[in-house]
Amino acid sequence: MGPNIRGKTAEDIKQALGGDAMSFISLTGEEIEAVTTYLKYLESQP
Repeated sequence: MGPNIRGKTAEDIKQALGGDAMSFISLTGEEIEAVTTYLKYLESQP
């Protein structure tokens, strides 16, 4: 099981992508907002 990422913000995602472990992933602002929206949806699920 991975980390609990439900409800993470766009800023959380940007910080995670800025680290060495995730530096190979490049997302646009629009893509980050889409991920944020999905994570907010997950937060509402049981």
